[in-house]
Amino acid sequence: MAGTVSSKQGDSEANEPIYEVVVNSDEEYSIWPGALGDPPRGWQLVSVRGVKGYCLDYIDEKWTDRRPSSLRRGAGASVDVAVRAEPLAVPQGAGGLVDVLTDVRHPITGTVPPTFTTERLRMALGTGFLHLCLRGSHGSTTVALKLDRSACDFDASVGERGERVHRLQGTCELDGALLRCVVEIDATTMSGVARVHQADRFSPSVSS
Repeated sequence: MAGTVSSKQGDSEANEPIYEVVVNSDEEYSIWPGALGDPPRGWQLVSVRGVKGYCLDYIDEKWTDRRPSSLRRGAGASVDVAVRAEPLAVPQGAGGLVDVLTDVRHPITGTVPPTFTTERLRMALGTGFLHLCLRGSHGSTTVALKLDRSACDFDASVGERGERVHRLQGTCELDGALLRCVVEIDATTMSGVARVHQADRFSPSVSS
């Protein structure tokens, strides 16, 4: 398989699974289990592989603008990025969808239309529900968050890089598991990321 192990693994990482960093035609990055061979059609290896934490750190450094390239180039809301014709399916034996989604940062979009706006987020706070699409190596998963209004900070939160963000928190059920999701949406670019936790392992931070 193409690519080389780019991380230095310590003793504690020796038995961890090895992942490949992959990228698609929309310049979105994700990870793919190295033991499964070549990634599905539509995704290409970028010659970076290692334990999950190393690969995710590489993606965080490389993928600074989480919007799909079609939006960055001005395609705008006419491109429904919440739908992928050929998603990366979760292989049998690779763990259930809950395991794939939890404890990983996901780029997010809205559903239809895929772009977030301030008005749309205020409406979600009013209704108590936010519909969003988690994107990554699993393909795309749409969830409806039941928002915890007391934990939402719409106007004054500061993100990891000092940017002003809308931070929302809520819960959803998936495959019988109760999940809690922390969402941060940049107030300027309206691009967002989310981190999903099982409710009994909840941490109130996107980056933790």
